[in-house]
Amino acid sequence: MFNGLSICSSVIFMDSSEIPLCHPPLSLPFEVRRIWYFIALIFNVITIVSYLVGFTVIHCKYKNPYCTVQIENVEIERKAMKSFPVIIIFFLYSQFVSTFLANFIFFNYAGYSKELIERAQAFMIFPAMACYSSTFYVCFVRSCEYRRIFWSQMVKIFESFVIILRYRGYLVEHCHFVSHTCFRLLSLYIFTNCVQMGIMAAISTDMLISIAFPFRHRSWRRTPYLTSLVLPGIIYGATVLIIGLVSADTEEIKLCQPPSSLPFQVRKVW
Repeated sequence: MFNGLSICSSVIFMDSSEIPLCHPPLSLPFEVRRIWYFIALIFNVITIVSYLVGFTVIHCKYKNPYCTVQIENVEIERKAMKSFPVIIIFFLYSQFVSTFLANFIFFNYAGYSKELIERAQAFMIFPAMACYSSTFYVCFVRSCEYRRIFWSQMVKIFESFVIILRYRGYLVEHCHFVSHTCFRLLSLYIFTNCVQMGIMAAISTDMLISIAFPFRHRSWRRTPYLTSLVLPGIIYGATVLIIGLVSADTEEIKLCQPPSSLPFQVRKVW
């Protein structure tokens, strides 16, 4: 509802006024932005209250064995206790403060020009942006389990990035692949890619026939008709695969991808 209200109101009241910085709140019309910031403040208050209540419940379970609340998943909640206060504080001093200040400026802007209000709001987006990724940094610092998982993911991303740089020749002066080796590695993908293109053409052809000749289309037998649609793609994929294996050469290519892995003449036909 909040999303629909914001979008519809912005479309209706949109103007061509200049703004100092292009970001979501500032792109809304001035009057719509006032409502947007107020509703966002309500949601932020609910978020803060929910965090505090959740923290209190977990604290009660963990610290007080005689608490009336049933103790479940104590170990998981104990670990969550390490990150909860930091996340609350970070959210409070970033997203909540920026939204609160934006509302304060809006509803107490007597004597301030519209340009000054927009310029002040333009820079309030930065603490909110920091809040969007804060959970990652908090969990990375406070939780050994998350830190181990995040670190393994970052290592994989870094390795992939290094491979891409090598492929593009940024890390090494020359990096080439042999055509037939690359073709063997990608042969299954090449076959399925050819079949996929054939099936896409078959689906569009079937749609055309059903529109142009609806009665005849319904009268055809399903199995032979579907076979005639799917078979060309399979024949296409098998033909490319066989010719590629037979005529594979030792040509060096700069990037191992399906078209480049095919011999030059086969690539033209492909």
